[in-house]
Amino acid sequence: MPNFRHEIKNSNIVENWLFHFAGSGDDLYLAFSDVTDSSIFYYGVILNRPSIRESLNLAKSTAKTSNISVKIPDFNYLGNPISELLVFSSNYFINQVVTVYSKINNQTKVEIGVFRLTNVSLDNDKLSLSLTAHRPFDGIEFPQAKTETNLIPVPVSYGNYTKNSATTFASPQYVESLTSKAYRPVPFNMIKDAKTLYIDGSATSDAELAVYEKSLDAFVPLEDAESSTNNTDNAHHGQVKASQKRAFYQRPHASEEILEQIDTVSNVANAYDGDNSTFSTWTNSLIQTDDTDIITYEYSLKPVSGFSKSSFVSVKENDGDVALLNEALDSSETGIDITNDDNLNAYDVIKIDNEEMNVNSISSNTLTVGRGFNGTSGASHDNGTHLIQDDTLNVLFIRYAVEINTLTGDSSRVKIIWSHDSGRSDNSYTSNQSVTTKKIQITGPTEKVRIRVNFISQDTGATQPSLVATVKIYDIYLLTQRIEEEPLEELYTANDGLPANGYNSSAAITEIHEAHRDLLSRFAGLSNSDPTGWSNLNSDKNWVIRYWQNDIIDLEKALEKLQYEGGFIYSPNRGYIHIKDSESADITLSKIDLADISIEHTPFSELQTSMNINYQKHPAEKTRYIVSQDSANSTTRTNYNIATPENKSQVRLDTYISPTIPTTPSSNPNDDWYTYYDNIFGSVKAIVKATIVNPKFYNHDDDSDLLGIGSKVKFEDMYPERIFGKAFTDVIFMITNFSRSPGKITFTAREIA
Repeated sequence: MPNFRHEIKNSNIVENWLFHFAGSGDDLYLAFSDVTDSSIFYYGVILNRPSIRESLNLAKSTAKTSNISVKIPDFNYLGNPISELLVFSSNYFINQVVTVYSKINNQTKVEIGVFRLTNVSLDNDKLSLSLTAHRPFDGIEFPQAKTETNLIPVPVSYGNYTKNSATTFASPQYVESLTSKAYRPVPFNMIKDAKTLYIDGSATSDAELAVYEKSLDAFVPLEDAESSTNNTDNAHHGQVKASQKRAFYQRPHASEEILEQIDTVSNVANAYDGDNSTFSTWTNSLIQTDDTDIITYEYSLKPVSGFSKSSFVSVKENDGDVALLNEALDSSETGIDITNDDNLNAYDVIKIDNEEMNVNSISSNTLTVGRGFNGTSGASHDNGTHLIQDDTLNVLFIRYAVEINTLTGDSSRVKIIWSHDSGRSDNSYTSNQSVTTKKIQITGPTEKVRIRVNFISQDTGATQPSLVATVKIYDIYLLTQRIEEEPLEELYTANDGLPANGYNSSAAITEIHEAHRDLLSRFAGLSNSDPTGWSNLNSDKNWVIRYWQNDIIDLEKALEKLQYEGGFIYSPNRGYIHIKDSESADITLSKIDLADISIEHTPFSELQTSMNINYQKHPAEKTRYIVSQDSANSTTRTNYNIATPENKSQVRLDTYISPTIPTTPSSNPNDDWYTYYDNIFGSVKAIVKATIVNPKFYNHDDDSDLLGIGSKVKFEDMYPERIFGKAFTDVIFMITNFSRSPGKITFTAREIA
C-alpha cells in the first residue's frame, strides 16, 4: 500500500504558509520561505512551524480554534529593525487581522486561518508574535443601546409573542381564559405625561403592557395600556397610565367542608368548574320534625397583587372635565343624576363629600346606588358637588337557585348566609327561587368565601313542620380591580421581537438560527451575504424562538446558547455546521489517502439515553419552564443494560419553543431538539482518526471543499475493512478535530449518519 507521507517528504511538493498582517497603514507579509504571490512579496523569515488546531464540541454545539505563535528574527525591514515597526510605530499592528494561507508549489493559495496579533515579545534578536484566533464576536457585549435619561440597556428580543384578551372592570375576563404566557419582561424607565414608560426595544404595534399575577400564574393586561410604542429617550417604550389599573374575574381554586354534614351534598367542585350550567347540589329532608340542618362550605380564592385599600380619584368625562352631581341629593335618594357617566360602570364605588355609594346600575347619566356604603352615613349633597371614584374594587358573584319540595310550619324556611373576609349577608326563602346571581359589593380583598345553608323546619304552633329543599350552587367568582401606588419595576409585553437586521429584507425573526445570524449581523458586523452552510440550515430548521436579553452579557455567551438550543454550530472559518436530515459526504477517503489509521467508538460515558427536557421559559419566574418532557431512547437503554435510575440528565432550554419535544426519538434529526441530540449521543458511534498523506487534500481550488472541522466524509476501501464488525458502507462521518501543520494534517471523524 503506497505511503503518501513519504512521497510528500521526498517529492517536489512544497507547502509554504503565507501570513498577511493587516496594519493601520501599510500591511506586512511574511512566510516560511520567500515567495511572490499576486505581485506581493512575502518575506521568508518565519523560523518555527506552528500548528493550527480546530475542534467541534457536538455536545455543546461550539467550535474552537487554537492560538498560534510565530517566531521571526529581528530582521531589517525597509531600513529598520522589524521590531520598531510592529508595536510603537504609527502603523499599528496590534489587534489587527492576520490571515494565514497555505500555498502548495505554484498553486493558488487557500485560506486556512484568521487570527489577530495580540502580543509581541523580543528575546536575543528574535521576535515572538502571538496570534489569537480571530472571531468577530470576541470582546463584544450587548445590548448596546441605552436610554438617555437613566442609561438603562434597551432590550434585544426575538420571536412572536401572543397577548391575552383585554380585560377591564366594565368587561372583565376570567383569569382562566388568560392562558397566554407568550410574554417577555420589559423594565421601567420613567413617568412622562402621566404615563409610565417601559423599555420595549421593538417598534411593532402590539405593545399593550400586562402585569404578572404570581398567585394565579397569569399575565393580566392593564386597562389603560396602549398598543403603539412611544419612541422617546432613545428607545421604543410600552406605555400605560401611572395607576397601572387592571381588573379580572377569578373563581375559587379549592373548597372545604366546614362541618360534617348529615344531609346530601354532591358535585362540590361544580360550583367553580367554569361551567355555569353545572351545579353543586345541597339537599335536606326534615319530615314532621322541629329541627335545623346546616351545610357549610368554604371556598378559597388566590390573593391578588396591587394596592388593595381605597384609592379615590376624580370621575372624569371623556373630554377630561370632572363629572359633577347634577341635582341636589337628600340623605336617602337612590337614583342620582350626574353630568356625565362615560367613565362609570355598574359596581363602581363613588364618593360624594364623605359618603360612599356603590353603583348598582347606570342609565342615561342616572346612577342607581346603594347609600352609606363601607360604613359611611347617608347625607344630603348639593348640586354641582365633585364626584370621585374608587380605583380598588371587589365584587363577589354567586349564581344559585333554591327548590322547595315540601314546606310546612309557619317559620320553616331556607336561610343562606354569605360570608367573606369583609363581612356577611343573608337571604331567606319559603318558595322556589329560580337561578339568580347574588352580587355582593365588598369593601376589601377576600381570600375566603363561606356559604352556609340553614334548612329550618319550624312552627310556632302545634303543626308538625317539614322541610325538603335543594340549594344549587352554579358558580362563584370574584371581580377584582387593583392599581399600583408606585410603578412596578417590571411589566410584560407580547410585542413581537426585532426583525432581521437588513439581511433578509427586515423580515420577522421567529426561529433560533435566524436570531443567531441577526446577532452576528447586528453586533459583530456579519455581512448580508449568506454564510457557508446557511441555506441547508435554513431549509432543515424550523425551531421556534422566544428570547429576550434585558441585561448586558457577552455576545459569545448568547451565540453559544442559541447554537446549543438550535442544534447547529457556527465557526467564523467554516460558517454554519449542522447534521442534515439527509446527509451526504463532501469528500471520500480511503486507506491509500491515509496513514496512522485508528478505529474507535464513542465512550459509554457520552451516551445520553434519558432526558428531562424543560422548555418554553416562563417570562416572570426565572427558574420555571412551562413545559417539562421526559424523553428516552428505550432501544439503547435495553441494548446496553442501563438500569432505570441510570443515565438520566436534566436539560433546560431558555429560548426553544417548538417543535414539541417527543417522548421518543422522531424520524429525522431536525424534527426537534431531542431527536437532534439523540441522533448524536443516543447510541454508540464510530470514530476514525488518521493522518492525511494524499497531497490533493492539502489544497483545493474551491475553498468550500477544503477539509476542516464540519467536513462530511465517508470511507471506502479501508483497513481495517469494518468498524468492529460494522461496514463503512453508507456511514457518514463529520470531522470534529482537525490539526494542520506544514506538510501534515491529522483529523478525528465521528459518525453522524
